[in-house]
Amino acid sequence: MKQKDTIVSVFGNDPSVILRYIERRPFKGISFSGGECFIVFDRLMEWLTYFKKRLPGLYYWTYTNGLSADEQKLRNLADAGLNEIRFNIAATRYRSPLILGRIKTAVSLFQEVAVEVPSIPADYEDLTDVLPVLDGMGVEYLNLHEYILVPQDPAYGAGGECLLSSQMKVRFDRDSLKNTERIKQFCKKHSLRMRLNNCSLRKKQNQLLQRRLMMGSILKYEYEEVNAEGLLETYFLYPKKMNSQEIYHLCQSQTSYRDLRKYLFHPDVVNLRMKEKAGTYAKLWFTAPLSIDDRRTLLRAELCE
Repeated sequence: MKQKDTIVSVFGNDPSVILRYIERRPFKGISFSGGECFIVFDRLMEWLTYFKKRLPGLYYWTYTNGLSADEQKLRNLADAGLNEIRFNIAATRYRSPLILGRIKTAVSLFQEVAVEVPSIPADYEDLTDVLPVLDGMGVEYLNLHEYILVPQDPAYGAGGECLLSSQMKVRFDRDSLKNTERIKQFCKKHSLRMRLNNCSLRKKQNQLLQRRLMMGSILKYEYEEVNAEGLLETYFLYPKKMNSQEIYHLCQSQTSYRDLRKYLFHPDVVNLRMKEKAGTYAKLWFTAPLSIDDRRTLLRAELCE
């Protein structure tokens, strides 16, 4: 299935709008990813140049499988101020001479070069076979993701299950973390210089929490409060008596969450008189949007006395 050619970010697809959001918070870097962003290289250069000119102190990096990352494109990115490039060598079965040559070129041009692949137990030999070569080139670090399974994978049914961001179910290879540990021991045994980062689902869960906290603080309405879980809390005071299921249905059926504005209140402003007048008084928890285009989802509603 061919993906649509679209520009997507948590702050939309207008560089000037994205810039305004970034300037309001202490962001440290900007990444460009895909799909394969080298396929739309002119756009990659345009966006890198736009943000580098306006935010020169940020750290900039991109991802690629290397197939379209020829030497001239790499030099153009380096000249434009890209700090780091990450190669997914699993996409070309680890030992492609073409990709290894491009990684070697990248090492000579960029502040940091990384290899970033899923930690696939069946690929242990293929990856460890090439690690000394990468280390000799000067690759800075190896980022290993805990292997997330897709329904087409033969091991999907036997995989473990994890709930990310309070609502997103994913299945993972139960042996992936053990494989990462084996690779770590291989690097230690062969005195490889490159750093290894274990990007486990537990770490990803924490990353998503930090993202919810950040995005919640940016995108919350005046009647919402961000709690320690990264959820948006608000109080619902409605003239008619309702149960929790009816509240859920009302919140999810609104054309816009803001249509309920006159019934929603920040925890700090709810007083006794307001409670006594309301037919329904409840506390609501919504998932914080992870982008400006996300809808809030009601996770639970708790009737209050």
